[in-house]
Amino acid sequence: MKKILAFIAAALLCTPAFAVLQYEIVSTPNPAQPWTPANQITLKITEGGSLWFSSFVSNWYVLKDLGSYSQMTAGNYGAVLNGEQVMGTGESKDITFVNSGGKKEVSTPGYYVGDFKAGDEIAFWVTAENGAVGSSVGLVDSGTGVRSRQTNDTDLAGNTRINFGFSSGSVEFVAIGQEGTGPAGQPLPGALAGLLVGGGILGSARMFRRKKTA
Repeated sequence: MKKILAFIAAALLCTPAFAVLQYEIVSTPNPAQPWTPANQITLKITEGGSLWFSSFVSNWYVLKDLGSYSQMTAGNYGAVLNGEQVMGTGESKDITFVNSGGKKEVSTPGYYVGDFKAGDEIAFWVTAENGAVGSSVGLVDSGTGVRSRQTNDTDLAGNTRINFGFSSGSVEFVAIGQEGTGPAGQPLPGALAGLLVGGGILGSARMFRRKKTA
């Protein structure tokens, strides 16, 4: 029985952790506004996990908190998946960026957007300090909403900088993939059930053999 328990424990430890979210940026021309700053931007998820927004890496010393120049509280940012809104919760944690040589690093708060799976394609929005909402899809306008959307540059860590231009100022940030919010290393329920059932069968067989030889 000890061997069976050891086998199950080893299998649990070997079960891979939740994957880190990865994505591709999709920039689509808007037929109603055929100029580049009006392109619609979506994120196509290629590996499932959790998505966070943070300020971009402008230096390797101290970074601005994205929440200091945009409203990153619950309901003021989020994503749209299959027509349904995924409201940002305002939950935050430190995101650490490391340079290509691995000798410099800097951290800044990241804000949780949601968990997504491979194949999802999401639009997203953020809210500027003055309350103007910048959406990655739809029309751009010269009123209180977003006037331009651009993904032309990368930051020092190689992340694509997403820039929403407003009537007054702009909000520039990056989308960061992290592990899913479930407990890392936990096996899928089916795998766990299989291990337990297998252990039970082996245990029963051993008990049967002991009774037979008694």
